[in-house]
Amino acid sequence: MRGLRDGVVTTRWPKKPDEYAGAWRGPVTVIGNADSADVDGLCPTGAIGVADRVRVDQGKCILCGRCVAARPDLFAWAAGATGPGAAALTREALIVPQVAETDETVAVV
Repeated sequence: MRGLRDGVVTTRWPKKPDEYAGAWRGPVTVIGNADSADVDGLCPTGAIGVADRVRVDQGKCILCGRCVAARPDLFAWAAGATGPGAAALTREALIVPQVAETDETVAVV
């Protein structure tokens, strides 16, 4: 609603603080683990996946909060990652938690 009310809003971040960043709750992150049956159907955009563990693709996430509301033991809003500071430089960096590059994990992913 703020975008409709205020129109196009740009900021001077990072030179000056972004006043809108504090109002954004940040991206979803994974704080636990579960099997695939426990997370099927939680995400309307398919941002939640299971390989060796539960992962969230923040690039697909629309911040609806369904996963956090349904499974607060497994998902949470990322603390401290709000506004432009939550951006990533690569597409792979948007998938959390990150996968360590070992022979086993590369073969799974």
